[in-house]
Amino acid sequence: MTDRFDPLETSALVSSGYRRYLRSLLPVRDSQIATALEYAITHSPLLTKGPLLEATPPYQPGVTLEALIREGVLNPASHAAASAGYQLRDARIPAAPSGRHGPV
Repeated sequence: MTDRFDPLETSALVSSGYRRYLRSLLPVRDSQIATALEYAITHSPLLTKGPLLEATPPYQPGVTLEALIREGVLNPASHAAASAGYQLRDARIPAAPSGRHGPV
């Protein structure tokens, strides 16, 4: 680990992570479409044309999903995510009861 920020290394890490995320979104059954999609994700320079990083502080940690299930705010079927230890951020909490999406 180094104390220096390497913008080129960081850019490569963000780019590879984003491409890995895109590959995980959904399986494509048609082999020709899957091949074309994989090629586009691997080779397109447009996917990671910056800027990609933003200096925004994180939201304050909020309540756990388990707590919202116990309070009746979330459906008990959300228990699988809750058991993984996910925690909502304060910006999401007001949106949860209404079903609206807040900032991630």
